[in-house]
Amino acid sequence: MGAVAIEAMPHQKGFGNVARSPTSALSATRPFKGSPNVIFKHSRSHQDLPVRLRDKTRRPSSKEDRSPSPSPKRSHTGGGGRPAKQVKRSGTDVQINFKGLKSTERSGLEKNTELGSLKRAREPAAVDDFYSKRMKICKLDDANIDDHTRRVQASNWALIIKQQKLKADSIISDLSKTPPTIQRGFDNFTGVLCYRISLIQALLHIPKLVTLLWENHMPSLCVVDDRKDCSACALRGVVISYWKVQNSSTLLAMFRNLHALLRRRGWTEMGQGDPNEQLTFLFRILREDLPIATYSDIDSLFSSSINQSIPCSCGHSSITTSSQTQMTVCLAPQLRNGTLQQYIARGVTDTVDYQCEACKKNGQCKKTRLFDDLSEILAIHLSRRDAFGRKIKTTVNVSHTLDLTLLKSKSKTDNERWKYELISVIQHSGGDNSGHYICSAEGPDKQWRMFNDRSVSRTEVGAVERSFSPVMCFYRRVR
Repeated sequence: MGAVAIEAMPHQKGFGNVARSPTSALSATRPFKGSPNVIFKHSRSHQDLPVRLRDKTRRPSSKEDRSPSPSPKRSHTGGGGRPAKQVKRSGTDVQINFKGLKSTERSGLEKNTELGSLKRAREPAAVDDFYSKRMKICKLDDANIDDHTRRVQASNWALIIKQQKLKADSIISDLSKTPPTIQRGFDNFTGVLCYRISLIQALLHIPKLVTLLWENHMPSLCVVDDRKDCSACALRGVVISYWKVQNSSTLLAMFRNLHALLRRRGWTEMGQGDPNEQLTFLFRILREDLPIATYSDIDSLFSSSINQSIPCSCGHSSITTSSQTQMTVCLAPQLRNGTLQQYIARGVTDTVDYQCEACKKNGQCKKTRLFDDLSEILAIHLSRRDAFGRKIKTTVNVSHTLDLTLLKSKSKTDNERWKYELISVIQHSGGDNSGHYICSAEGPDKQWRMFNDRSVSRTEVGAVERSFSPVMCFYRRVR
């Protein structure tokens, strides 16, 4: 079959190495890529073009006939620039321009929205076969889609847990930064800040958290526009002024700065404050102010991974995973001489109203709430409210050590025991709308001290275990 010459419009995109310079008077021929018998003929002469293309490329004879260019950047400058207007080709134009091709090759060409940009598509049979193979890999039955999704989510969840555990293990407690002789109290300058003072004292006695705030969040790495509004910078100032600077006036200034920042960020003191709500608020603004990599280090210390399952009588089980930074233990109904570990174990199972996703039946089912992993620092909030909102004043025996291995989910097959050691307790005395908070914490020298606003006194861990109305407990994981 002889070579077929096809006329090509000059200065257009999509025809390979078409001569673009209007000053070139040479014509060249080369085979068309994909068909050896098709040759493009390049010509700069306006008269050599077909009549159909000649009318489209003719320059207007007067200024009034010229249509404005859509954009100055797209104007035709004559020096090899882009055309002023892009014209779509119809299916008829494609067949005319490529009438020298075989019918099978002509059907294999498809149109693009840009002028002259034509590409060769796959053969129809190859396309069908290509997508059929993809469907065999990706498409699942309706019966297996939930199991497949659950396996993928479980795999991703396990990877997140592993990364958090490695981060928490990599944080080193530098006790040289926390000399025991420098511990002191805070001035309750408004008279109602005992809840915040107790919480700050408990956080200051977590060595790994002190290391993160002291070393990982440097002022030069702050990403907040105004450092005065950065919660991490304010907490870091309190940490350094507490453990490094012996001047009490500096500590009071840093504490006032933190107080002003919390009010600017939306914290309001209505009635009696709650250290549990204050800690939740601190975590939220720290997540807003810190980069993801820096906050993930703090989150790895306090975050626990929950695995909750609700089985139905039809055989279907609803499994959800989530994370939490505090463990809430409800003290209602009360257990006679109940210990903290007994209250925690009671909260593993509960009966709830549930509608099954599979059989759509409503009824009461047993909910099991276990953990895929527990955090390095376990913050336990003891909820002292019953169903009617009344305060539960029962004394709870707080154990110095906890063994929470019974909270492991069924997916955890290792033999590691989850043992924890008490490091601080926040206690409350008083009624529903008034009272006072104090904190007892273990210092770097393993000596327990009681912090009552500005007052600091020594105590024993046995007295802490039999303390009055504990509301928050902080435990450190024992490896």
